[in-house]
Amino acid sequence: MSKSQNIFTELKKFSVNSSIETQTRRKKRKLLKANKGSHKNKKHKKEDFIDVNDLDWSEVVCPESVFLGDEDLGGFLCLEEIDNVDVEYKETATKGSTIRFKKVASNKPITKKKNPPAKPHEPLSIEELSKFHDLDTFNEQSFLKGQQSYHDVAPVSHSDENLVSKHDEDGSNLQLGNENIDVSAWREFNLSLTIMNGLKALKFERPTPIQEKTLHASLNGRDVIGKAETGSGKTLAFGIPILEYIIKRKKKDSENQLVALILTPTRELAMQIKVHLQNVGKFATNNIMTIVGGMAIQKQKRLLEKNPNIIVGTPGRLWELLSENDEYINALRHIRFLVLDEADRMLEAGHFKELNYILSMLSRSKQEQNVDNKIILDAKRDLPARQTFIFSATLDNNFKSNPKRKKPLDGVLNSQGTTAELMSRIEFRDSNPLYIDITPKGSVVETLQESKIDCLAKEKDLYMYYFVTRYPGRTLVFVNSIDTIRRLIPMMRLLNIEVFALHAQMQQRQRLKNLDRFKQNSNAVMVASDVAARGLDIPLVDHVIHYQLPRSGDIYVHRSGRTARARNEGISLMLCSPEESSLYRKICQELKKVNGIANFPIDGGIINSMKQRIDLARQIDQEEHKLQKGNHDDEWFKKVAEDLE
Repeated sequence: MSKSQNIFTELKKFSVNSSIETQTRRKKRKLLKANKGSHKNKKHKKEDFIDVNDLDWSEVVCPESVFLGDEDLGGFLCLEEIDNVDVEYKETATKGSTIRFKKVASNKPITKKKNPPAKPHEPLSIEELSKFHDLDTFNEQSFLKGQQSYHDVAPVSHSDENLVSKHDEDGSNLQLGNENIDVSAWREFNLSLTIMNGLKALKFERPTPIQEKTLHASLNGRDVIGKAETGSGKTLAFGIPILEYIIKRKKKDSENQLVALILTPTRELAMQIKVHLQNVGKFATNNIMTIVGGMAIQKQKRLLEKNPNIIVGTPGRLWELLSENDEYINALRHIRFLVLDEADRMLEAGHFKELNYILSMLSRSKQEQNVDNKIILDAKRDLPARQTFIFSATLDNNFKSNPKRKKPLDGVLNSQGTTAELMSRIEFRDSNPLYIDITPKGSVVETLQESKIDCLAKEKDLYMYYFVTRYPGRTLVFVNSIDTIRRLIPMMRLLNIEVFALHAQMQQRQRLKNLDRFKQNSNAVMVASDVAARGLDIPLVDHVIHYQLPRSGDIYVHRSGRTARARNEGISLMLCSPEESSLYRKICQELKKVNGIANFPIDGGIINSMKQRIDLARQIDQEEHKLQKGNHDDEWFKKVAEDLE
């Protein structure tokens, strides 16, 4: 047989086999179509699918702040699992992947849930209201909606010893489940019933020393400069007069108007102040917003158009918005309250430049020269009187000096100002503002136990691990650099410690998320830079560890002030290496600690056993870092090769 005949025979066999395979495929397709059709007729009937509006959804109440855009829930309002419903995914040529809802076997049919109509004229009973204990999720708007008006009820008597008011000045019918809380100690300030109910709901039975010494003056219109230890209640010392003014004003004029500007050095502190003011004034319709960096600027512009009553912000982002819109500037020039919280921190580089711009814009003088040598003319000669509040835990004596001194001739301040320069910029209403200093000797609270551990720099990991495992509790670890945070976090996680990070280079959403997780866990550890040292009120922080010593006594006071707040006890521990001995002596000198700080007791046997764990965790972390770096390099080479084809 020739070569050509062999080829012809092979081709013939291939064509026959191909024909047989083709026929087999066709038969299989017919069978599959028949089975699919029968399956569809049996199970996928039209009536088995449900419209999305006919599902048995539950009715939920969403906070009004979400609809106002003041809160970001990440795109989700709530998640709900509905019984007896399945989801079927279907690929289409035009619409892509679509879903349909299909009911599954159930004894009872699925029908659309019909809620009973609301009964606005039947207020909830005290027994029903007593079931709501979570103040953070209490929705006052839905609670106050539909209640009886003030004119339909009898006048309120102030003779009640516990000051429980059922009818507030703003026309709302209020009933609280905290009748056992005695807030009569606040009666001397003649606060509105709205504020009294807010204090009762928060279980603030009596004012703190800084509040007791400043509220009389601030409620009577005086400017106040207050110096008090951290956790002493400075927020309400300036917040209550502002809320009081807004409540009384809204009785006469319901129109929203910007009343107060509160400036803070950090984003977290600004958001914390907003929450505190909302909680105290929760039975009044106050509109409070924050303007801080790290958030969408377009969203903040939309919130400004809603005419908030109070703005709490950081100087950088606030000036960024103000410099673009003259209407915002005009509104701020008519504010009645200006607050500088943690004022000394805003004198640091990176804050004072924008603060200088804002103070120049807020000037009540007929003519003021700003840093760009442009003349700002006062077009409004009938500007209202403005109160000024300055508070911090570490104010120097220059704040107590005469605030009416002559201003600098050129009106220009350095990028990093001084206390005297700031005082010359602030236009106080009083010729002699009230200055209150209640900081204890040593600048830290009496309930704080201070101690230190002398060790080598390479042993700090070991002693920190010893402390957080030997004495579990909510612990804040302060460092001086972000690189140290990035080194400590993975190593501590290898040691099975729940640890979170907080520093200035993190995205704002991640910072807030880490703060919330830290607050929720009573044994968590947070490694933070000094961005967390100012003003943050994290509940029940048991310990503060200075992994790296602060550069000044003021920073040490603010760091240590994160614990032992509100008369609770706490521990402040310094890990002092020989290289930091000069910083240690400087801190002791500034805080007038002649005998230094006591040594912390150490169990040597436990330390030796823990040293092996620390060394092993370091080795694992280094190997993982090398592996990640190698993978990153490989991915980079691969990407470059693909780009170059």
